[in-house]
Amino acid sequence: MKGFLTFLAMLLLAGLVRAVDEAVKLPVKMVELKFRDASWFEGVTATAMVTLPEMAEEAEESPEGANGVAVISVEVLEAENGKGAVAMIQWLPQRGGAVVFPALEFVSETTSYQSEAKTVTISVPRRSDEMELKITPAKKTIYAGEPLRLDIEWHCRVPTKRLRSMHCYPDFFNDPKIEVLVPRSVVPEERQMGMPFGGRRVIAERDAPGEGDGLGVVRFRTFLRITEPGKFSLPAVRLECARLMRDGGAFAPYAAYFNNGLFDAVPEGEAYERVFTESEPIEIEVLPLPVEGRLESFSGLFAPCRIEVSAKPTETEVGQLVELDLKVSSEAPHGFLELPPLTKQRALRSWFKVDAEYGRAWHDEGTIFRTRVRPLTTKLESLPGLEFEIFDPASGEYQMLRTDEIPLRILPRDGRDYFDAKTLGGDEPSLTDTPDGIWQNAEITTMDEILNMLWNFVDRYFWFLMAMGPVMFAVLLPWVKERRLRALSPEYRARRMAYDAFTRLPEGTVEKWEAFRGFVATSLGVEPAAWTSGDAQQRLKELGVSKEDVDLVVSSQESLDAQAFSTEAKTAKIPELNGLAKRIGQALSRSLVVMLLILLVGSAMGEEADWERATKTFDQAFEAEAGSEETLSRFAESALIFEACARDGQYAGKAWLNAGNAWFQAGEIGRAIASYRQAEVLRPFDSTIRDNLSAARALSVDVVVDRKSAWWQQVPSSWIRMAMIVTSFAFWGLGLAYLRYRKRGLIAGAGFALLLLGGAGGLLLVAVKRDGREGVIVVPEVFARKGPSYRYETAFNEALHDGLEIEIVGRRDGWVEVELADQRRGWVPEGQVQGVFR
Repeated sequence: MKGFLTFLAMLLLAGLVRAVDEAVKLPVKMVELKFRDASWFEGVTATAMVTLPEMAEEAEESPEGANGVAVISVEVLEAENGKGAVAMIQWLPQRGGAVVFPALEFVSETTSYQSEAKTVTISVPRRSDEMELKITPAKKTIYAGEPLRLDIEWHCRVPTKRLRSMHCYPDFFNDPKIEVLVPRSVVPEERQMGMPFGGRRVIAERDAPGEGDGLGVVRFRTFLRITEPGKFSLPAVRLECARLMRDGGAFAPYAAYFNNGLFDAVPEGEAYERVFTESEPIEIEVLPLPVEGRLESFSGLFAPCRIEVSAKPTETEVGQLVELDLKVSSEAPHGFLELPPLTKQRALRSWFKVDAEYGRAWHDEGTIFRTRVRPLTTKLESLPGLEFEIFDPASGEYQMLRTDEIPLRILPRDGRDYFDAKTLGGDEPSLTDTPDGIWQNAEITTMDEILNMLWNFVDRYFWFLMAMGPVMFAVLLPWVKERRLRALSPEYRARRMAYDAFTRLPEGTVEKWEAFRGFVATSLGVEPAAWTSGDAQQRLKELGVSKEDVDLVVSSQESLDAQAFSTEAKTAKIPELNGLAKRIGQALSRSLVVMLLILLVGSAMGEEADWERATKTFDQAFEAEAGSEETLSRFAESALIFEACARDGQYAGKAWLNAGNAWFQAGEIGRAIASYRQAEVLRPFDSTIRDNLSAARALSVDVVVDRKSAWWQQVPSSWIRMAMIVTSFAFWGLGLAYLRYRKRGLIAGAGFALLLLGGAGGLLLVAVKRDGREGVIVVPEVFARKGPSYRYETAFNEALHDGLEIEIVGRRDGWVEVELADQRRGWVPEGQVQGVFR
């Protein structure tokens, strides 16, 4: 019973809801959909409209039409007479043939207005036999930077009163590698006609037919300039316009060169068709400009070319302005003509103060370049001929174009025959740096060889040299103590003086023996004059001297005494007293010196043949044909050999610089940047390295943000090692000096050296920890991923490109985690990054 009551309640509730819906449902009123256009074409926006008796809004869910129609926008506007409203619908036919325009619904507070779906036929443009488009290049083989003329002709027999809405957008107008320029028209005004071409208004020449009302022949010129060598394809150009089914209004009610029917849209409700014609595609080969014979001051002009110079006034005072007009006549148009500044003219230097800027004016054969000069001396009799290097495409050679001299008369001013240009002030630097290109390879000097031996020795025997400090301290400590004792004890000082006197005398002489006896007596605290053989025997035994040595001393003394007091002429035999000690000391000294020399020379012995081979390979590549595969491979081979030299310690700083130069010439920008960065670590104050690094960075695709690390993170580890060795020796040396002289300043100096040694050790730990963390992408492009595997998704939408500088923050399974300058991270294969080591 309970379930039945629940079911009954649900039925009553559903009926109540249905009754409410029927009560609020608006009445439907059909309205008519009208089209403003009489013809429709695929891809051409059209307009429809619905007249409503009152203001209404488009329903939230309007019926959808079939494929082939896209409703762009619907806007309900108040009617012009103030009664009702008009819905304007912008729509786009998406394909040709029969398509269904969808039904639309508009809702007011009281009524739902609906239009019926309609079937319309969409036309497609057709190729017209009444039109023909010809685009003819002046030639199909040009040089890089040479202007290429295209002659464009449109033959049209369609009556002018039926032509409307012309469209023509050549693809080469949007090619970033091609500069396009349409020159100013010079035909008489009555023959000029404007036409839309490439998104701009072009003034063309029209030859109207002698009979009939067709458009006739329309022609104009455009110029292209391609600066990169290679083969370029200019696709077919399509010219399309509307052809009315009946005569429309006048083609050109005003000046034809300003406006005409080609710019007008098709009148509302007018039946028409769209017709087109296409030109043939064009293949253009662009050759590189020859390097041989080209001067740094190459003008960029191409033959045939003529330059005429005029000056006014031709008579003036020294230091006053003279205006020069350089009239350049060429087949190239006004916008494609440039001249190098006259400051580069050698004939004007020291004689004229030259303005570096030009004013430009058009003339029917080219450009007039206007500038000013000031004569600096009255000795001038003429403006010398100016020289401009131009290139002749016909012969493939450079030529020097020289202008005629212009007579001048320069008068003194204020009694002076010269003018000081420095009084003008505001001079620009006479030389400015160019960021393009790289500097030449570094060469090896004698100082480089010395420093190379030193750095290699320090690098290879760093810990040995660090250990030498305490070792030398221990070795020299007895000598220091002896010098200290000599300074403080008169007895000890007397013994040392006696010993020094003894060692200076030759062996086998009586004097040597007397000095020896004085030394022994002084050492034992006995006056030399009171010394006897008995004293010698007793004291020497007490000191633990061997019996043989004691007997030798006693017998020698007795022999000398016998000689002195005997009446017979006997010669006493004096033994060798210090030969053995001297020989042992000399042997030890020689062994130490030889060991150090062997270590030093051994560290400097590199493979000089490798350096010469790398240099020779680089020179061969530089002289070979630019851009060829063989040339690029030679540059790469030279770079690899230079890198090997650097890793072997052969002039590492300059070797990395030369490797960067070779990679740069090979087109490997990433490897060039990495090599320059490595060279910068070893030679941080070398301006050539900085300039070459800037040139390489300028060619990288991605934006480079130079990481500004703290100074203590940029110190090369080799410098730190050298500093540690120096401070270590300073610490132990000052310690020995203190033990000798007991000066407070020495102990303070030793403490300071110890502090520096500790700081240098800390820097070395930082350098070792950061070693190899900086790196450069060295492949054309690589997609960073969100983990160390190709299975992970890419970290960025775009690829990382050759030359991007990064920081390596992790390594795993042949992958490295890299961090960009903005601290975003990603994983790339380890072989696609080259590290920079300190």
